[in-house]
Amino acid sequence: SLPIAFSGWALRNTKAFHCRILDIPIAIYVFSVVVQWPRAFDVYQASIEVAKAVTLLTVYRTILGHSTPYQWRLWIRILVILGSAVSVVGILQYFGLAFLDLPSAGFPNGTFAYRNTAAMFVIMVLPYAMFQFCTTRAWDAEVLNAIALTVCSTFVIYTRTRGAWVGWLAGQGEGHRTSIISFFSSQKQKTG
Repeated sequence: SLPIAFSGWALRNTKAFHCRILDIPIAIYVFSVVVQWPRAFDVYQASIEVAKAVTLLTVYRTILGHSTPYQWRLWIRILVILGSAVSVVGILQYFGLAFLDLPSAGFPNGTFAYRNTAAMFVIMVLPYAMFQFCTTRAWDAEVLNAIALTVCSTFVIYTRTRGAWVGWLAGQGEGHRTSIISFFSSQKQKTG
């Protein structure tokens, strides 16, 4: 029902159809999931995947089209705090100090059911943690962001997930790229 409501709203709002560069791969992904639906072996499971993909597109378009820079910075802060909390729990599990009674298919898992899932979430947080660290100007916030980045990076290593390590390196590269772009755009705004 959410995609239907969004579609009705979007038809009345011409601003909603403004195309961004990231819209293209997301639209291709959603289109490919929908096209594969009739060919699936398990149509019920495929319909769940279609619902997820359409919901992804809906949430993406809604958030991207109606967010301010302040809201984005707030979301990034919240995401880094959550990633740090999951990482602290996972590090304590790794050393056998706490949270060992949480259900798990493999420690350290943080607050997730399995360490691969936890590593996947923390890897998603790493570029944002790097962005926070590189763009913060206040000394106390910089220290907190450095701690968050260190805790998240350490937890990814402790998960012992080789795929996560490759993702971590890619995330660090993207974080550096984003920070450099942010730095140069802020310098350009100051001079121009």
